[in-house]
Amino acid sequence: MYVTEGSTDGPTLLVTGGVHGDEQSGYLSAGRIKDWDIDAGKLVVIPKACKPAIDAGSRQFSDGDLNRHFPHGSNEESALASAIWDVAVQENIDFLWDLHSSYGIYESGDGGVGQALFATDAGDAGVHSKAIRDYLNQEVLDDSLDSKYDFREHTHDNDGARDMLKHKVGASLDTPAIIFEATEKLSLDRQVKYTTAAVERFMYRFGLLETRLATEKTGGIRYDGDATAIDASVDSNGKRSGLTFGFTNDAGHELTITGLTIDPSNAAIDELSDHSYDEGRWTSELHIAADVQDGLTDVNGGLTLPGSIDLDADGHSDSADCNAIMSPGSSATVSLYQFESGGTPVDMVGESVDVTVDYRLPSGRAGSTSFTLSPPGLGYEGDAVAIDASVDTNGKRSGVQFGVTNDTAHELTITDLTIDPSNDAIDELSDHSYDEGLWTSELHIAADVQDGLTDVNHGLTLPGSIDLDADGHSDSADCNAIMSPGSSATVSLYQFESGGTAVDMSGETVTITIDYTLGDGSRGTRTLPLTL
Repeated sequence: MYVTEGSTDGPTLLVTGGVHGDEQSGYLSAGRIKDWDIDAGKLVVIPKACKPAIDAGSRQFSDGDLNRHFPHGSNEESALASAIWDVAVQENIDFLWDLHSSYGIYESGDGGVGQALFATDAGDAGVHSKAIRDYLNQEVLDDSLDSKYDFREHTHDNDGARDMLKHKVGASLDTPAIIFEATEKLSLDRQVKYTTAAVERFMYRFGLLETRLATEKTGGIRYDGDATAIDASVDSNGKRSGLTFGFTNDAGHELTITGLTIDPSNAAIDELSDHSYDEGRWTSELHIAADVQDGLTDVNGGLTLPGSIDLDADGHSDSADCNAIMSPGSSATVSLYQFESGGTPVDMVGESVDVTVDYRLPSGRAGSTSFTLSPPGLGYEGDAVAIDASVDTNGKRSGVQFGVTNDTAHELTITDLTIDPSNDAIDELSDHSYDEGLWTSELHIAADVQDGLTDVNHGLTLPGSIDLDADGHSDSADCNAIMSPGSSATVSLYQFESGGTAVDMSGETVTITIDYTLGDGSRGTRTLPLTL
C-alpha cells in the first residue's frame, strides 16, 4: 500500500489495481499512479491487490475470485479481502477507483465490459463517471480508432447486489466508487494511457490536483503510447527485431536525454546489438531523433540486457555517442536495434519492454520517467484451460483451449503452431476421429474471417509443429486461420497423450509458438507459456 498526502486538507481517494491478476492494465496503471504527487487530500494506492494471482498470470488466486469476496452485510470471504476492506474503512475513504480490463467491449455483443465506467448509486459517482467518459471520448482517445472503442458509462441502482469491492463500498459505506474497464482488444500501452488519463482527470475534478496534471509534476517526459516493432530495411531476417516509440517534452524547458535503461519482460531476450560498422538509425543500438540535437549511442559489442546506456559515454568513439536535446513541447522518436536471444534476432511484436529515460533540465535538475512498451501483435488472453471434451468418455481434461487477439491494424493469418509440453512424458497430440472440426481434429482455431483447422494423419509427435494449410491429411483437413484487426480467436488442441493414453492436462505447462503474417506482408512470432 502506498500513501501520498497533499500540502492541504482534502478528500481521500483509494485506487486499487490487480484485483484480477491477468488484467495487466489495472496493476500497471496503479503502479504509475502510486508515484504521483498531489496538491490536497490523500491518495491511497494498492497497485497489486491480488499479488498471488498476478504472479501466476491468472484471474483468480487459491481462494478464488478476489472480486467476489466482498458481500454487503457480512464479513469478507478471504483474509486478503479483509485486509483490503480494512484499508477502505480505516482510511475513511471518500471515493474508490478500481482498475480493470476486459477481453471485449461493453454493449458490443461480445460479452466483454471493456471501454466502460461502472459507477455506484452512492454519492455522485455517476456524475463523475459520465464526465470522465465524455472527456476520454472527446480529448484522449486516438483519432485513428473506430467509434466502437468510445467509452460507455453505466450507473448501477443496486449497490450491494454483487459481492464486489465497488458494490460493498457503495452499499456498506455509502461511499461513491467507480470500476474502470479498458479493453484488451487495444494494445497494453493504450489501455494504460486511457486508464491513467481517466484517474488523473478525476483527481483534478475531485480536488486532489490543481490545474497542473500529475504527469507534469512527476516528470518532464510523457510517453506517446505508440511503441511499434520494426523489420528494419538494413537486414533481411524478416523479423521485427527493432523497436521505435515517441515521447514528448512536457517540462516547459529545453530537456537533455542522458540515459536509457532497457529491461525486456522476456528473460530470453538478452542483448541489443546492431552488427554494423555504420552509425545512425537502425545501424546503432540507440538513435533518438530530436529537434535540437539527435541522440545516438553505438555500443561496442552490443548491450547486455537488461542494461543501461549513458548516451554520451557508452559509444565506441566520440562520433558514436551523443545526448539528445529537445525543445519545450517537442516530440522525439527513439529507435532501438536489434533485440536478440542467444545471438538470434527476436521478433518484438507482442513482447513487453520496460524503459526508463533519464533527463536533465537547464537548471541542473535531473529526472527520469519509466513506462512499458508493448508493440501490438498477436495478444494472448491469459485464459488457457484444460478441457474434458464431450466427444470422448475418458473423463480426463485431455484437450487444451486458449484465446488470442489480433492487436494490429492489419488482417492477421495464423500459419504455423509449435507445441512443446514441459512434461516429456506427453509425447503425442492425436484426435482418434475420422471427423474434422472442434475436438475432432488435432488443431482447430475459431476466427472471425476464416476458421483454421489441421487434422493430422495419425497424430502429431510432441514436441512438434503444425503447418496449418499443409499438414492435414486432405485439402479439407488443413486451413490457415484469418483474423480481422481487433478480433479474438479461440485455439483448441486435442488430445494430449502419453504412450497412447489420454493425459489430464490440469496443472501441466505447454509452450506454444504461433507464426503469423500480416496484411502488410510482414511476419511475426508469439511464444506463449500456457499454465493450465
